[in-house]
Amino acid sequence: MAYSGGMQTPAVSEPGAAQLGLGDLVGVIRHRLLINCWVDPDEVAPLLPDGVRPRIGSNGGVVVGCCLIALDDIRPWPVPAFVGRSVRAAAHRIAIETGPESEPTGGVYVPMRHTDSRLTVMVGGRIFPGVHQRSTMSSSCDAQSVAWEVRPADGSGDDAFAIQVAASRLDSTNARSEVADIVIGTFLGLSPNRRGCLEGADMQPFDLRAETVSLTELSSAFLEQFSSATEADTLLMTGVGVTWRRVPVGLGE
Repeated sequence: MAYSGGMQTPAVSEPGAAQLGLGDLVGVIRHRLLINCWVDPDEVAPLLPDGVRPRIGSNGGVVVGCCLIALDDIRPWPVPAFVGRSVRAAAHRIAIETGPESEPTGGVYVPMRHTDSRLTVMVGGRIFPGVHQRSTMSSSCDAQSVAWEVRPADGSGDDAFAIQVAASRLDSTNARSEVADIVIGTFLGLSPNRRGCLEGADMQPFDLRAETVSLTELSSAFLEQFSSATEADTLLMTGVGVTWRRVPVGLGE
C-alpha cells in the first residue's frame, strides 16, 4: 500500500471564546521537536493497553517517537496571557487507533510524560489531564539548529527517559509526509492517570505546518529498546498557538 497523502489539512482555525470552556488550557508553542522512528507492530503491541491497537502505516510500521515541547503563556482559559507560565515537557508517543477498525479514531498513546515545571507535576492528572514526572531540561532553538536534553531531576541515574538530541535547520523543508500526517495531524492523546486508568487529552495547534529538520545527534533509552526501529522524519513546529482539553476515553470494539 503506497502513501498518497501530504498534510491535507495545513491549518486549524483559532478557537473563539464560544468554543473554549472552563478547564481548557491555552498557550503558545515556542518550539516543538518531534523525533520519530518506524517500529515493527509486534514490538509495539505489548506496550499498549487494552482497547488500543497500533496504527500501522503504509510501510507496515508504527510511528514511535518523542515530543519535546517548550511552551509560553500557558494558563487556563479565560485567564489573560500575562498570567501564564513557561513550561518545558517531554512525552514518548506511540501512534495508535481506537474504535471500530472500519472507522478508527487515530491518536497517540503516551506511556511517560516529563516536565521541568513543579506546578505541572502537581496539577497534571488532577486538575488537568496528563500525569508528569519531574525532570531537568535544557533546550535551545534558533535559525540554524535545535537541541534538547532531558535528565532525571532527583539524581537517581535512572535513564529510562533520558534524551539528548540535536538537529540542524539549515536544510529544512516543509513537512509533507506520512509521518507528518500521523504525528502532527493527530490530536488525541491517551495516557495513564494516577490510578493507572486511561485519560484523554485533545491538543489542537492553530497551525499544523512544520519543517523537516536533519537529526545530528540522538540518545534515547526509550527508542533504543526497539530493535526494529529505523529513523523517520524529525519535525519542528515554532510559534504556534495551542489549546488542550480533557476528552472522554471511549474504547469500543
